[in-house]
Amino acid sequence: MLLHKKIRAGALQFAILVSVVIAAILSAFILISYSQLRFEKQLQRSSNTIKLVHDGISYAKQKSISYNDSIIIQLEEEIAEEIILYKTHWGIFDKVISIGKSKNFVSQNIALLGGQLSKEQRPAIYLEDSNSPLVVVGDTRIQGNVVLPRQGVRPGNIAGNYYNGTSLVYGGIMQNASVKPQISEQKKDYIKSLLFGDFPQEDSLFIRTNTPRITSTFKTNSKWLYRPDMIEIGSQEITNNIIIKSDSLIRVSAFAKAYNIILIAPYIEIEANVEGSFQAFASKGISVAENAKLSYPSALVLFEDEDENNRLKEFQGIILENGSSVFGSVIHLSIEKNTDQKPLITINEGALVRGEIYSDHIVQIEGEVTGSIYTHQFAIQKRGSIYKNHLFDAIIDSRNFPESFCGIETEQTQTNVVQWVD
Repeated sequence: MLLHKKIRAGALQFAILVSVVIAAILSAFILISYSQLRFEKQLQRSSNTIKLVHDGISYAKQKSISYNDSIIIQLEEEIAEEIILYKTHWGIFDKVISIGKSKNFVSQNIALLGGQLSKEQRPAIYLEDSNSPLVVVGDTRIQGNVVLPRQGVRPGNIAGNYYNGTSLVYGGIMQNASVKPQISEQKKDYIKSLLFGDFPQEDSLFIRTNTPRITSTFKTNSKWLYRPDMIEIGSQEITNNIIIKSDSLIRVSAFAKAYNIILIAPYIEIEANVEGSFQAFASKGISVAENAKLSYPSALVLFEDEDENNRLKEFQGIILENGSSVFGSVIHLSIEKNTDQKPLITINEGALVRGEIYSDHIVQIEGEVTGSIYTHQFAIQKRGSIYKNHLFDAIIDSRNFPESFCGIETEQTQTNVVQWVD
């Protein structure tokens, strides 16, 4: 006997509804799983491009790359991974743009590269051989290893002031100095072109003294601001990839905000109480007044004019006054040997250089240098006389110096990142 049982329509609708809900949940779960998987793949590819960018910078640190030229490094052809590198000069440093590509994903970063030394390699002093010993007088104190001429180091006196230390050098002494580590000719030619070459008209901007803020980005070519007469940077904010050039004088006031820019002029005056971080290139003189503070990675660079008549006319050199400080590089470069006995880098009493001094001529130290000095000679001017290769009341200390510091590259340094820029 067959039993016929009626199913209520409501129950059937309920069953269909449950089936639809279950199907929707399953579909949503599948969609979420797929989206999550896709997101993870995208995240992985995005991470890969960032890694490619850093791999590119690592490559640039280890390999020689031509200036103003792009190189492409192909990696995984199946997933279209590649690194594009582009290197240009930026003052004493190099600017490297690294671009990583992985399929449709692109990442980019920009680094300034310079020369780095390990703690073991960094000397307090590297004094070239000019057939004269280093003479220490007064309260001079040299902390760290030194590389000196074969004549070595001895105590001396100036106007009755004798050496007061218990050791001539508080560190190791090597007496095998010849010619100091050299800066590449490419970098010297670039610095020479900054000072004595023409500026690119297509990238120039007209500087107005009433412009309160001028900025750019390192993602593009440098922007040049040029004026043949004097330029005064007053209460302006000028930042990032700007090059300012004058044919006479640039003066930076205490109210200026100057960061990551380059200044070029025969004379550059940095007034008292200035605070900033920039590179200054001059052919006749750079003066840093009292209590001015230039932070890392600043650079003061003097490159003598090739024309001897111009070079000898009102030539001043680089002078740091009492209370001023530079965290970076102080550099003097010369085309040929200068026979004048005048110091071309002078660190006065109370002034501080935290970084490196590099000179093709004579350095006078009465203040303090934390880091390294590479020079042809020292001298001190006292009572109308010049004492060759003398240090009087100077403090030079390479101990506990930050190993991360990067300055100008020489044949002795390794390449590393000075600063990441935008």
